[in-house]
Amino acid sequence: MSLPTHLARVIKKLHRELAHGPVSLSQLWQDYIALWQGLGWSEAQVRLYLCCLSGVVVMREAASPNHDNISFHLQRAAAQALVAQFSVADELVALLRQAGRPMLLAQLLAKMPPGRVLTEAMLRSVAAADVRLILAGPTVRLA
Repeated sequence: MSLPTHLARVIKKLHRELAHGPVSLSQLWQDYIALWQGLGWSEAQVRLYLCCLSGVVVMREAASPNHDNISFHLQRAAAQALVAQFSVADELVALLRQAGRPMLLAQLLAKMPPGRVLTEAMLRSVAAADVRLILAGPTVRLA
């Protein structure tokens, strides 16, 4: 399911704003209310989305244990560095070498490092595109 073009543009604008400096959740909620309504999200869902964005730093005020005063800042350099350091194909090859046998995509997915959003379909396309790997149905093996 793809987002309508205007929502996608607003999300890009939101990401650019987060890259400029810390912005409070309440400010983001007010500034982008049309976006959140378009997506049908509550404030809690917005907080979860922002916390899950790659490269986002979450800042909480010490005096606010219930997360009322929370700010978000997107560190693009940090996010880009993390992406550059992680190669799904290299990780698949390492896992298969360690196992010493072919493995199911579901098993490989379960063994991927935490903090990455991956699916079996993503692993399947990476395995199909990499010459070091052979994809046979739901199984991947080293070439």
